[in-house]
Amino acid sequence: MTEENNARHRDSEAPGIAKPVDSPEPLASGGRAPEPEAGFAGEPTPRQMDILVFLNLVGEADEGDIAYSLRLAPEELARVPAAFLDSPGEYVARRELEALARLGLVVGDGVTWELTGRGKDALQALERGQPHPKTS
Repeated sequence: MTEENNARHRDSEAPGIAKPVDSPEPLASGGRAPEPEAGFAGEPTPRQMDILVFLNLVGEADEGDIAYSLRLAPEELARVPAAFLDSPGEYVARRELEALARLGLVVGDGVTWELTGRGKDALQALERGQPHPKTS
């Protein structure tokens, strides 16, 4: 993703774009995982599960690479703000990654994203068919 697109994502007032929140949980890469979203009781969506599986397979990845792994429906393209029409996949990937970050399942530095320990645990539990561990 270009630095210009990254700046647009950071400065966007579009719904679903949130700023990362620091947490006390240190990561191997030296970053910090965001605090989980308070009151979350559900499981990741199928698309979010696909992202977790992708990150589990490749490790750290930039959102452009993650965007290539997503399929976008025509109605999703209609909801992409005009400022992001040159990179709708990256816009959708960023929204999904930020939702996962609010749950404490992934962490990103604005360019690359990786699973947290909580994300790996949640992925393993879901792959075994067990309920998603509470993230709050």
